[in-house]
Amino acid sequence: MRQELSASYAWLYRWGLSGLLTLTALATLWFFADMGTDQPPQTGKVIIGVLLAAMQVVLARTFDRAKRVWLEGSKLIVYDFNQTAEIDLGNIECVEVMPFFWPHRVKVLFRQPTVFGDWVVFFPRLCVSVRHPVIETLKSAVAS
Repeated sequence: MRQELSASYAWLYRWGLSGLLTLTALATLWFFADMGTDQPPQTGKVIIGVLLAAMQVVLARTFDRAKRVWLEGSKLIVYDFNQTAEIDLGNIECVEVMPFFWPHRVKVLFRQPTVFGDWVVFFPRLCVSVRHPVIETLKSAVAS
């Protein structure tokens, strides 16, 4: 039986956060380039605006590349909104929570690289406990 470990709101972080950061980058560029005013933009301000906007777009493309994750038998099924991979639980080296972020993020490190790299991050369902039950479920599945 397939058990979902990730929360259904992962798409919000995947697409919503990156979209918001991209819009913020455009607004930053608009502000620093003095667009919408009668004055010509100053070169230094435009360069600063472009650099800040570029940083925000890079953050939008790399931050919280959250996955959807299910546990089914001896496999971890990972979906990144483009492709799905079945990963043997024996390939999992470590499961850890990233405690300084909220909502919690669970990081799964692999012994051998997968199509998603050496690790994946997913958001479990919301929980106020520091020791999230999803982590315990996954750790016990890996141990058995």
